[in-house]
Order: sequence, then C-alpha cells, then structure tokens
Amino acid sequence: MYISIICPTYNSSDFISKTIESILDQTYSKFEIIFSDDGSRDETINILEKFKIRFQEKKISVRIIKNKHKGPGFARDEAIKVASYEWIAFIDSDDLWTKDKLKEATQEIKKD
Repeated sequence: MYISIICPTYNSSDFISKTIESILDQTYSKFEIIFSDDGSRDETINILEKFKIRFQEKKISVRIIKNKHKGPGFARDEAIKVASYEWIAFIDSDDLWTKDKLKEATQEIKKD
C-alpha cells in the first residue's frame, strides 16, 4: 500500500526542517511526498529544495508545488490533484510524526 503525503507550507522556514526530518525518519517507506507552498516569502522553498536530495537518495518521490497565496485549503487541493495514490496522509508544516506513524496507520487500514 502506497501513500501520498501532502504538506502545505507557508512561511514555514523556522520549523519545516523538523517536520521533514520526521517524515524522512518513517519506518514505513512506501510513500511519496508533495509539498504545496502557498506563496511563501521566506526561505521555505529553498529549504524544501535542499531536502529534495535526501528524499531522492531514499528513492522517495518528492514534488514541490509553488502556488500563489490563497490559503492552506487551496494548497492542499492543488496537492491532491497531483497525488499518485489512493491513500492520502496530511501533515502540516509545523507538525511532527513519530517514526511509526505511517506503519501504524497502514496496519489499521489493512484490518478493514
């Protein structure tokens, strides 16, 4: 089971690195990550671009969408449009996941 992770961002340079690290630390690796930026005016895009290499090294598809500032709902919707997989997980740019978050979620999904 593959998952599309969607992370909307907006002026998140102060905390996006920790969020990205929590995604990279997942024990479950069958996912893609889509960052959908809502017109950031800080260093958010540069930070995302720097982390792009780390995702690629782990053979994880990563996309960065650059939107005009229209709000987090719009940013999420734009990412959903390009998501590759049926299952979608949302993480905000200032959230952290435990390392087993996706593993536990997929186990629960498989129970049904």
